[in-house]
Order: sequence, then C-alpha cells, then structure tokens
Amino acid sequence: MKRIFFNVLLVGLIFMACESKSTSDVSTTKEDQNIEIEFIKQGELWLKNGDKVLKKLDIELATTEIQHSQGLMYRSFMNENRGMLFIFEQSEQRSFWMKNTRIPLDIIYIKEDGTVLNIAKNATAFTEIGIDSSKGPTKFVLEVNAGMADKWRVKEGETKAYFEKIAQ
Repeated sequence: MKRIFFNVLLVGLIFMACESKSTSDVSTTKEDQNIEIEFIKQGELWLKNGDKVLKKLDIELATTEIQHSQGLMYRSFMNENRGMLFIFEQSEQRSFWMKNTRIPLDIIYIKEDGTVLNIAKNATAFTEIGIDSSKGPTKFVLEVNAGMADKWRVKEGETKAYFEKIAQ
C-alpha cells in the first residue's frame, strides 16, 4: 500500500511540475517586465560583400537550446555595432518569434558556408507570429537592430558572414 501511495504521489508531483512549467512558459509575468539582460561580448563577426567589409559587430553567441529559445529577450536596448549569432548543430529551415523581445530586429538567416540566405526585416517587438522564416536550410542566424541590414547593404545571396569566438 505504501508503494502505491508513493507512486501516485510521485506521478502527481511530476504532473504539477510539468503543468507549472508550461504555464509559466506561455504567459508573461510582472517579474518578466523587470528583467534586463546585459550584453556580453563573446565574439566578433564581419559582414562582407566580396572583399569589402560592410560592418564589424561584437556578438553574443547562442549555442544551446535554452540560449536559442531566449535569444535577445529582456533587452531594452542594443548598440548598433552589436548582435546575437545563433549557432546550430545542423542546417535546417529556421523560424523565430519575438516573445518578450523588446526591440525590433532584423533576422538574418545564414547558410553553412556563411552566405546570407534571406532576411526577415523589421520583426516587431513582442510579436509571436508573422516573422518570415528561412527560405531553406541555415546553420546560423544573426539578430541585429531593425533597419541595420538595409543600412549596411546586406544582400541575400551575396553577403557573407565570418565570425570568431573570443577566448573566455
């Protein structure tokens, strides 16, 4: 009897933990509105058309699933010379959302060879739907302030991205 009670209790606790997590993942709480994440430089990235450097950026890296899902959430400001580079293990079609992302962004989808595949321009802050996905497999995604892709003259199929990590 004790064993059955323990198993029922264990299943109930697991269910409550899962339900609690899924509820908090979906809603935005008051505490979320007070969170502010600071930029941490983890590398540098160059956008180039041929031999011409369009822009050199300081970048944060998103390499884990948790970092991929958080992205640039909870940032109220980002300098023009900064961005976040998402690095994935496999090249696949990608799509992004802007939940809890306070600043509008250009989302630059980059193929495994570094070539810009396509750009989702001016993704609206806090939007969870309607952001253009990649037009094919990408291994990298660069998020920068909205309007920068046009300002820097980033061109789909022509611009290449090169990056290097900084030793921590």
